[in-house]
Amino acid sequence: MQWLITWGVKKWLVGVVNTALVEYKDKVEKARAFLATAIKKVDAITDFLKSLDAKLADNKVTDEEVDLAITDAKILGRALVTEKL
Repeated sequence: MQWLITWGVKKWLVGVVNTALVEYKDKVEKARAFLATAIKKVDAITDFLKSLDAKLADNKVTDEEVDLAITDAKILGRALVTEKL
């Protein structure tokens, strides 16, 4: 009996959500565009941090690594300001 209630509630809830998604399609698209931009920015931060971690992995920083880190930071800066949230 429990599975029947769970199935019924799930089916009803999915129906409500899908109806709302259709009804508010324009707002959903705007929200998804916002999320896509935020994801790009988070990915840029993650990529920068991974690159920085790789440079620090050998417990020694070279002049070349510093130059690369500066370049990576500039790329990160551009990625963070090019698109508005």
